[in-house]
Amino acid sequence: IRYIAAAGNEGVKTAQLQIETNSPTNPVITIDLTGEREDLHVQILPSNDIYLGDIYAGFNYDTTLTLTNLGRLEQRISDVLISNPDITVFPIGGTLIPNQGNNLDFTFTVNSKIEGNQTANIRFIFNYPCRDTLYATLHFNSIFANYTLPNQIDFGTLSPCESKMDTIYLENNSAAPFVLKSISNIFGGDNSLFTLLPSTIKLPDTLFSGESV
Repeated sequence: IRYIAAAGNEGVKTAQLQIETNSPTNPVITIDLTGEREDLHVQILPSNDIYLGDIYAGFNYDTTLTLTNLGRLEQRISDVLISNPDITVFPIGGTLIPNQGNNLDFTFTVNSKIEGNQTANIRFIFNYPCRDTLYATLHFNSIFANYTLPNQIDFGTLSPCESKMDTIYLENNSAAPFVLKSISNIFGGDNSLFTLLPSTIKLPDTLFSGESV
């Protein structure tokens, strides 16, 4: 006798097997058949819909989703798929013991490179005992940094025996910080006539709102 749990809905199923005989006392033998189907009962904590609020582009932001198994069957996660390429996750799988025997913490790291409000769709892929999917979403607003910087420096007209120095100031005029990674060499046809003097700035340097270097 085979019981197919895929048919029907969740819950206990009952049936009877009857065997007919030529016995005057037991012409029909009845055997009760029972089976139960249990669907996926995995909970996402604190919620399957998370709003991170405002984040700054180019910086890492971590949030953790915890999965716990409320059911009576072992569940195995084989993969975690994310619709936004700027989000990574660790780990990408694991085993959930029945009856809340353990928790699995999945850490999602957001490093946004696109400005504005965004929604990331997350799928937890289960491959045992059945193929199934659990869904979650992450929402956030990515803010880009803005800065003030001159696009030209005019040293004016000098005689062959003169030289002149000028200073460039970089100011963060936005709410978002940004990282000044490096200052490149001077390029162009007459680059040998211009010298970048040693700077007192230690790079990389994070420039917060209102700061200047």
